Amino acid sequence: MWLVGHHAVVTVSGTTVSLLPLGLMLVPLALTVRAGVWIARVAPPTTRSGFVRVVAMATATYTAIAVLVSGVAALETTSVSVTAAMTSAALVSGFGFSAGVVRGLPQSRERVARLRERAPLALRDVVRATAVSVMTLVGVAAALAGIAFVAHLDEAVALGRSIAPGPGSGLFLTLVAIAYVPNFVMWAAAYGLGTTVSLGTGGSVSVLSVKAGAIPAFPLFAAVPDTPNPWVRAFVVVPVVAGLLAGWVLVRTGRLVDLKSRAIGVGGVTLLTAMILGVLAYLSAGALGSDRLSSMGPSAWVVAVAGGVLVGVGTLAFVGVAWGWNHRYSLVSLP
Repeated sequence: MWLVGHHAVVTVSGTTVSLLPLGLMLVPLALTVRAGVWIARVAPPTTRSGFVRVVAMATATYTAIAVLVSGVAALETTSVSVTAAMTSAALVSGFGFSAGVVRGLPQSRERVARLRERAPLALRDVVRATAVSVMTLVGVAAALAGIAFVAHLDEAVALGRSIAPGPGSGLFLTLVAIAYVPNFVMWAAAYGLGTTVSLGTGGSVSVLSVKAGAIPAFPLFAAVPDTPNPWVRAFVVVPVVAGLLAGWVLVRTGRLVDLKSRAIGVGGVTLLTAMILGVLAYLSAGALGSDRLSSMGPSAWVVAVAGGVLVGVGTLAFVGVAWGWNHRYSLVSLP
């Protein structure tokens, strides 16, 4: 479970389990960030090379422990490969230790602030606009998933009691379900974008069609619709609205003064949004076994393209209308 928290792929009875809970990854991330803050307090590096050295040593030690655990903690039918343990632990701990040391060192925070100030203003605007678009999409998707789950709460409770009747097993099932909530939020985002969410071989769901399949007995799956909901099709407006908000963030600074800078801004928001949504979709999907459960979740590249295009359309619309309005106003104002 500790290695699963780092998103390390598990092999169970010869089959690969890669649909892992994103929520569980927050635990090692939070702990490594806290450890980085502690490092900065007890042995603060004074130079850039010292910072790199202490983070590299901490990451290497953490990764070595993960590799050791992957070997000695293997069961007869369950194991994590050395490569998966090493890669996932290095990525998670490297990011956590770096963020923690930077957070714990005042001079590092000042250095990061100076680097941020030196960054091109257009790039900073693009990053802010992208953050607004992604947070809007994920926030509305979380609300959509929450409403769907509450609407099927009785079914979810009955399903949970049938597979975990005791208090101990029920608590464990509840914790696992909470850890998988970020995955299902991303699935809801993919569903709302109009893309297809695979529920295994022969099963899928989208705003246009629902194909029956052998859905695993898990409480969160109670929120999966039985038939297409025509009201949910209106969700396709959300990424466009997210793009409009991103365009507003770009325009309100007044730094997009010509068509070239506006095109770069719109293209940057589109590309960054597509990349973030694609990575999140990739991490939220995977396999729960072989055969019918070998493909669960959305397609990363389809979500990236759909999200990027819809957000890009909204951003382009706002920036274009704002440019046209300002251009017309400036022509009218000429003597």
